[in-house]
Amino acid sequence: MIDEKVLREKIQQLRKQYHVAGMAVSVTDREKIVYQEGFGLESVEQLERKNTPETMFRIASVTKIVAGVMLMRLVEEGILELDKRVKEYMPELVLSRPEALEEMTLRHLLTHTAGLPADGVIPEGSRDESAIGDNLARIVPHLEIAHLPSECVFCYANMGFTLAGHIASKLTGKSISQLFEEYVLGPLGMERSTMDFYKAATWPFSQPHEPNGDSWTVTHYQRINTLYSAGGGIYSNVVELAKLARFLLNRGVTDTGERILSEESMDLMFQKHSVWEAEHGDFYGMAIHIHNHKSGDGIRCFYGHCGNYHPYHSSVFVDPQTGYGVSVLMNTAAEPLQCGVADALIDLLEAAD
Repeated sequence: MIDEKVLREKIQQLRKQYHVAGMAVSVTDREKIVYQEGFGLESVEQLERKNTPETMFRIASVTKIVAGVMLMRLVEEGILELDKRVKEYMPELVLSRPEALEEMTLRHLLTHTAGLPADGVIPEGSRDESAIGDNLARIVPHLEIAHLPSECVFCYANMGFTLAGHIASKLTGKSISQLFEEYVLGPLGMERSTMDFYKAATWPFSQPHEPNGDSWTVTHYQRINTLYSAGGGIYSNVVELAKLARFLLNRGVTDTGERILSEESMDLMFQKHSVWEAEHGDFYGMAIHIHNHKSGDGIRCFYGHCGNYHPYHSSVFVDPQTGYGVSVLMNTAAEPLQCGVADALIDLLEAAD
């Protein structure tokens, strides 16, 4: 029996502790949402507009789960090959270390082991998806390649997903937004999820907030740069993210019972390919963050992703052991809560069961 009061109190405690202006949370099992709620305001400048489970936020790198599913579907269709060299898809690609081109594959891009450098979000850029190729040609040759792909050194690089998404676009003749819709968002019934900010803003929309003493200041400027579309461009809400969580819990099967990704591909995405944070014991799969959760009976893995497109923070994590998935969206930066809310709520749910 879900004790909503206990869950609500825990979320409110965490929200107060980390000074989050607004957030939304959903908890799902393998069949349906069992808890959902919005907290705080969409904007502290509009006191009548409260966050709800349907409120839209930028989900940032949670987008990488969608990208991973899309790309793995293209692999299953024979359009892409995980171990084919990137240079065979993009002969025009230039890197600062040409020898890296002899090794770099799609598998490396999706596991952050391609040797590409870590990068922050570029605040300015084109809003036109057709300009991605030109932007890559301008930027990528100047990136410092610190490690060769064969060294299998983890370095979280958004550019890897940009390259992978661009390859998919080249081979299919479709934009990233079209591919996301056709291969993932449509089949999962995520009807409001979109990469189009102007479309997302027609729904209830949570504005970005920066702490300002005991209150917050709204940041009205929305940074839109299609160079990061494949790895962080989606806007969604926790109701729709629960559908993505159920897809992960049900290992490639949608709410309608349709299998759109094989068990083998799901295994590959959930496989530990590299160490993300040695200090915490977290790993990275294929477009999946594997989070080590410490519980009363030891350590077990949660699967999903967290996201940061300042100041938006987000996460979707599922626990195959309990069969619960937790989605969290915040309009204020609070990095400890990206995994922390899922950790806390799944512990409460497990104790209740």
